[in-house]
Amino acid sequence: MPIGLLYPGVSPDEELARQVCRDIVFTLIPRQVADLHQKVSDAWRFYFEYTAAELRPEFPDGVPHGSDVPYFLDTVARCPPTQDVLTEEDRAYSRQVSGWALQFARTGAPASETEWPKHRQGEDRTLRMQQPPKVENNFMQLRLNTFLLASAIINSAASGADEKSGTPRDVHRAATPQKRSRPEGAL
Repeated sequence: MPIGLLYPGVSPDEELARQVCRDIVFTLIPRQVADLHQKVSDAWRFYFEYTAAELRPEFPDGVPHGSDVPYFLDTVARCPPTQDVLTEEDRAYSRQVSGWALQFARTGAPASETEWPKHRQGEDRTLRMQQPPKVENNFMQLRLNTFLLASAIINSAASGADEKSGTPRDVHRAATPQKRSRPEGAL
């Protein structure tokens, strides 16, 4: 399946590559981590898309990596590039996002289940942090599942090739140092 089918209308190839990389690194991997984490504790997913009103023309393709941090810390008034261009909407949004962080620290949940639902494997519910915030069901599900399937096919083919060549299947385990016992009193 040509990857462009997952991104209708996205061109040139450089922009397609940028979006694929973004989705794998910043959406697929966090979803996989949340899938694993939710087996032992609660997890919440978000996709940060908010840009300060006056900066939106400078970032038409989305926010740069790390742009969410000043909103979670409510420090947008002190951090470039937002410090000199904030509107009341931007300040209010920052208070809302940092409020979720404080709520999480106080109670273990960032918001009500309807405002920001817990992650559950296979449901793909994600809080899209835009204005206004929106819970998205099946967020990028087709893309992410396609990437997972492609990864499984590649890994399966690689495992088959390793078995034929005699290469150990778990290369990482073989390279991991083993814990050795120490004599009593040794540090």
